[in-house]
Amino acid sequence: MLKDKETGSATHPLATAQEETRSRDAFARRQGRPRRRAMRQLAAGMVLLAASNGAAQATEGGGTAYFQGQKTTNLGMLPPDGFSYSELNLFYDANKLAGRYGQSFLPKYHLEIEQLGGRFSYVFPEDFAGTKWGMTLQVPLQTMLQKKSQDDVHFPVDRRQWGVGDVKFAPIQMGWSGDTAIGHIDHNVQVYFSAPSGQFDPNYPFNISRNYWSYWVSFGQTWKPTKDIDIGFMPSYIKNMEDQHTHYQSGDEFEVDYYAGHRIAGDTWFDINGYYYKQVTGDTQYGRPVVIPHNPGEGFMGRVLGIGPQIRFPFFGLGVIAKWQHEMFVENRPQGDRVWLIFSGRF
Repeated sequence: MLKDKETGSATHPLATAQEETRSRDAFARRQGRPRRRAMRQLAAGMVLLAASNGAAQATEGGGTAYFQGQKTTNLGMLPPDGFSYSELNLFYDANKLAGRYGQSFLPKYHLEIEQLGGRFSYVFPEDFAGTKWGMTLQVPLQTMLQKKSQDDVHFPVDRRQWGVGDVKFAPIQMGWSGDTAIGHIDHNVQVYFSAPSGQFDPNYPFNISRNYWSYWVSFGQTWKPTKDIDIGFMPSYIKNMEDQHTHYQSGDEFEVDYYAGHRIAGDTWFDINGYYYKQVTGDTQYGRPVVIPHNPGEGFMGRVLGIGPQIRFPFFGLGVIAKWQHEMFVENRPQGDRVWLIFSGRF
């Protein structure tokens, strides 16, 4: 038997060994708490990162193959006969990542996109059964800057990407027009394909490339009730294929570009322009609906309305369009402002 040094009472060696074992276990538990806490934080971070890839942004990475608000003039008309081109300059700045109910999802969120795009079109001079036919190729050069997030989980570092984006091709464009009792109306139908040709990093939620094929059908109309009033809209339905790297498939999307303009003088017009976007089916991954625990809902479908002023005018033989589009009523997507400067001409 042994004596306890403090109380002088007798203790059994087995009891002493058990007490030492309990002490070691307690010490190990204390040492293990920081590790378990770190593991919990890591798991929470993974959930939040998954949310940033899905729930908070809708579609993979929160983007789309078609840049909303790109076409907001002469929406029912094809380009002029022969070869023509457009230079598309876009600056997009977003300081909010909107959640399911439009709330701010991340503190100090900031995303910038700069795009220089070339759009090349050819329209056959001859009519076929009263219909004009053509095709278009669009190649974007893009810079994307994602600022570091305050929580160091979603976006732990500043990240900048630059390179060629996904190439778009419209092999089918057809247009026709006519006078009606309410004015002159132009119509066109276009079928576009977007190829995953740009830079893509599967470990990052924002990328220049979508990394999957998309195709969409657009139906444009321009109504001219008088020679000084011009109204147009172009709804598009976008279908996305599966990303073969991440096995993520973004849902179907519906988008409408629109404008209403008035001639100021000569060939100078002032318009109200914008777009409405709504994702209509939910995202899936490995064939199953994407579910984020903290934000359950109807497939995390995005929505946005953009609106702003636009002016178009001739300049040394070129057509110039300058426009601003402010985003509102945003859900599950970045929210910001788009500024466009577009030059168009003929070869």
